[in-house]
Amino acid sequence: MWIFQAGAQTGNFLTPGTTDYDILMDIHRFRFSEMQQKIEKYNAKNSPVYPFLKVNYYWWMMVTSPDEKSYADSLENALNQTDKRIKEYPEDTYRLILMLNQGYRFRWAFKKADYLDALIHAKRIFSPIKYALDHAHLSPYYKLTSAIYLFSVGYGKNEYWYLYPYFLLIPPGDEQKGLQWLKELASHPYELISDEARYTLLRIYKDIYKEYDIAYRYAYKLTARQPANLFYLALYLQLAEKTGKLTAEEEKKYFETLHHTRFVSPAQQKFFSHWRNIQ
Repeated sequence: MWIFQAGAQTGNFLTPGTTDYDILMDIHRFRFSEMQQKIEKYNAKNSPVYPFLKVNYYWWMMVTSPDEKSYADSLENALNQTDKRIKEYPEDTYRLILMLNQGYRFRWAFKKADYLDALIHAKRIFSPIKYALDHAHLSPYYKLTSAIYLFSVGYGKNEYWYLYPYFLLIPPGDEQKGLQWLKELASHPYELISDEARYTLLRIYKDIYKEYDIAYRYAYKLTARQPANLFYLALYLQLAEKTGKLTAEEEKKYFETLHHTRFVSPAQQKFFSHWRNIQ
C-alpha cells in the first residue's frame, strides 16, 4: 500500500527501482565510488536532482570523516544549489525536496549543538512541515520527516526551555508521537525508510535516553541488513561492548570488512580503523 501512495504523492522520485533511490542506497551499502559515478551522470544531463544527491553524498562524507569541517563548505554549497533549483521540480517533488533539504540544515544545526539555528531552519520550512504533518499517511517520506521533527521539537522544547519563544513560531512537537512513528517506520518495506528510522531510533536510545539494550537491538537490525556499512558496524560494536555482548569474532569481522572496503581517501580508511572513536 505504501508503494502506491508514495508514488502518487511524490511521483517516481525516491521509489525503489529508480536511479535516485539506488544512489542513496549505495551510501547505506558503503559503495561511495559507485555512487559518485551515478551522480555525475545526473550532472552531465544538467538535472536539478544533481545538487540534492550531492547533499546526501557530502553529508555522509562529513559524518564518516576524521575532520568533518573538510566537507562542510561542500555540503553548504550543495544545499544552496539545491535551494536555487528547487522550482525546477514538479509540485509534489518540490515540496519533498524543499523539506528534505532544509531538514539537512536542521540536522546539521543540531549536530553542531546550534539549537537556535536549528529552530530558524524549522521556521523556514513551516509550510512544507505542516503539509508533511497533515499528509504523513500518504508518503513514508512525509511520515519519516514528520516523525523526526515531532520528536526533535517535542524533546527540545522540554530540554532547551530558554528557547521557548522560538518554539511558539513553529508547528508543535510531540516526543512520544514522533517516537511511535519512527518505530512503525522501522519495519517499512522501503530499505531507505526503515534504515533511516532504525538509525534515528538507535541515536535516540543511545545518545538521549541512554537505554543501551534497546539501542543495541536497532544497531543489530541495521548491520544485519547493511553488513558493509562500517559506520553502522562501529556503532553496533560500541553498543555490544556497552551491553556486554561483544565477541572477538564480531570485532574480527569488522576489520575484515574494513580491509575489503573501497574508501574515498586514506583519511576515511584511517577514521574507521578505530571503531571506538566513531561518533
